[in-house]
Amino acid sequence: MKKFILIFIIIFLSFCSIVSLVYAIKCNTQVKELNAKISKLNNTISEISSENDILSEDKDFAQKQYQDLKLTKKKAELIDIEIQECMKSCNYTTVCMNDCVYEAIPKWEKEIDKNIKLLEKIMDKEQSALLFNSQKQWLLYKNAQQKLNSETIGTMMGTMYTNILAADQINLIKLRAKELDELYYIYSKK
Repeated sequence: MKKFILIFIIIFLSFCSIVSLVYAIKCNTQVKELNAKISKLNNTISEISSENDILSEDKDFAQKQYQDLKLTKKKAELIDIEIQECMKSCNYTTVCMNDCVYEAIPKWEKEIDKNIKLLEKIMDKEQSALLFNSQKQWLLYKNAQQKLNSETIGTMMGTMYTNILAADQINLIKLRAKELDELYYIYSKK
């Protein structure tokens, strides 16, 4: 019986040693993979840091360009520039980039309203009814799409997904503003 217990203990310890060895090898592999990822991230951080240095050096030039554009461009075209300036002013942190985008959404919504009012002035009753119906349907689409984005992209882990969600939300509204602007431009030329 003692031999049996001794053999059992030896086999059990051997098994534990093998399991520990396999686990150690697996952990070592994971550590190497993580170190490789960390190295890539450090390289990316270095590249971003270099780009930020260049951006800082060009800040005065960019501000002058912005002021020149402000004088010559339509307000709608300035919204994207304002977003970029906002992001630059806070060194492109995730939260700040999202704040800059979400602060710009009402500006694009005002562009939509402005274009609808301009179109309404040059359209007859039937065309205006079509425009308002189109806008009503678009609002339903926008709300459904934003809910879909929030329930999918918005639930994903990682800060980059908050940026993707913000970009999707503003692009949806921006596209509508530009569509209406183009419609006004084309229709006003008749």
